[in-house]
Amino acid sequence: MGLMKWIVAGIGLEIGREAAREGMDKLRDEADVPAPPPSPSAQRAAARAAKREAKRAAKARKQRTRAREKALKKDAKALDAELARLKKQVDQDTEAIKAVVRDMSDTD
Repeated sequence: MGLMKWIVAGIGLEIGREAAREGMDKLRDEADVPAPPPSPSAQRAAARAAKREAKRAAKARKQRTRAREKALKKDAKALDAELARLKKQVDQDTEAIKAVVRDMSDTD
């Protein structure tokens, strides 16, 4: 009977090893399988989506550029107006100083 136990134990051990090998082989096979290539219709849809995204990005970039240019023009106009106002003030101050100098030289 002792010999039978060893034979049955050996067979059980061999069956367990074989089951473990099959399980590991199955996992390796499933992990190594590359994803199937996308269908042509899926490729076309992806290309259309990429094209739409590129157009949207270009439009957004163009709008940002226009907004930046508009802001620069507005700032330039404000600076020109301020410069004109300051020039006018300087001219007025210069005329006032000239008048004071004339008055001082007339009284001498």
